[in-house]
Amino acid sequence: MKPTINDVIVHLQRHYTERDILLFEGASDEDINQLEETLRCRLPEDIKIFYRFTDGFIGRADAFRIIPIREINERRKVAYLFQQGNFDIAEFFLYQSLWTINRDIIDEDKYTIYNHDADLVHLTDSFAEFLDVFLKGGVYNGLGEWKQQIKSLRK
Repeated sequence: MKPTINDVIVHLQRHYTERDILLFEGASDEDINQLEETLRCRLPEDIKIFYRFTDGFIGRADAFRIIPIREINERRKVAYLFQQGNFDIAEFFLYQSLWTINRDIIDEDKYTIYNHDADLVHLTDSFAEFLDVFLKGGVYNGLGEWKQQIKSLRK
């Protein structure tokens, strides 16, 4: 069973220090509204819940970050290649690797998360599952192995 965003938040509250994660202060409703204006669409509810809890974080051991809203806004303003509603939500090692939310244009609560290094790999339709994989295994043993498993299943 996939974890919920509330499961992930509880896990972060209890274990962020042992995972060497720096949680940022939660985003305001004004910050969230501004991002929705920039994206020209409503954010899925689970992502809003997460950002109200913490406006992103950095895993210091992994150099992995959930990107803060203000930074998403700034990147989005200059990233003219993005489609409406799509945005980078996580990055690793100074944007060497990116994870992007690709929103459904009909149902604003549906989206996919994909990783695009050398290729594009759809990982999940759940931000909570994405975060859970990172929290359990980090970048290499979590997200990296997960990506490889998904790629091998599609061959």
